[in-house]
Amino acid sequence: MEQSFITYGHTVIEKVNPLNYERHCHGNYELLYAVDGEGRYIVEGKEYAIRPYTVILIRPYETHYLCPERGTRYERYVFNFERSGLVGAAAELSMLNESKKKGCGVCFTAENVSPKVRALFADIDAVTGMFKNPSARHHREQTMVRTLLSQILLHLSLAKAEEGQPEGDHLITRVIAYINTNVAEPLSLDGLAAKFFVSKYYLCRAFREHTGVSVMTYITSKRIGMAQRLLQAGEPATEVAYQVGFHNYSSFYRAYCKQVGEPPSHRRAKEQA
Repeated sequence: MEQSFITYGHTVIEKVNPLNYERHCHGNYELLYAVDGEGRYIVEGKEYAIRPYTVILIRPYETHYLCPERGTRYERYVFNFERSGLVGAAAELSMLNESKKKGCGVCFTAENVSPKVRALFADIDAVTGMFKNPSARHHREQTMVRTLLSQILLHLSLAKAEEGQPEGDHLITRVIAYINTNVAEPLSLDGLAAKFFVSKYYLCRAFREHTGVSVMTYITSKRIGMAQRLLQAGEPATEVAYQVGFHNYSSFYRAYCKQVGEPPSHRRAKEQA
């Protein structure tokens, strides 16, 4: 089986510009640790306050973005990783599972981020500067970073998570929750507009303003995320297409390749290798 990836970055911005941050989603996990900074972090319509020592875990295909206070100093650590890249019990943590609340991230405030967790983040800086030889750095550094990230997640799993608040337009927050609950069912603009008693034109405009993507693009990304999990579990791609709400395999195949960058059969082959 191919080695699962973990990417890591530690950045400092002396005067942050909110316009540099856009709503987005992706097919891997993300862990953000704000060492310094003020602002808001939005995950699937839920809003969390960003303060020094806040940690936020984003699951695959949860739409999210940072809205920092303009002109303030912002320092952060960011990990992007696959679950299979974690070590030992960390890969089995329940907080990595799809949320029963249908996607809203996991946030830990400074009061619940222990000194041990902060120290582990600092240790990663030391590890990444340890190896001068490029070939040694790639393998040995990755192994040590995997271990440290796994320890961080294990410690966080023992801490109390923060409840997020609905962001802005409560209508779109409710629409997102409904889509996430019924993503494998037939969904259409007309049907959603009728259910929430708005015109589809208003729904389209408000949804894009709130999430940065169209309604149908959002639905498709959620379905592909569900498909990846089913393929990873060993389900045949031809059956997965219908399980996640596509009407035919060809439309599923095109959407999957566009979003993931490879055919659905490749994902299943990797997991079975």
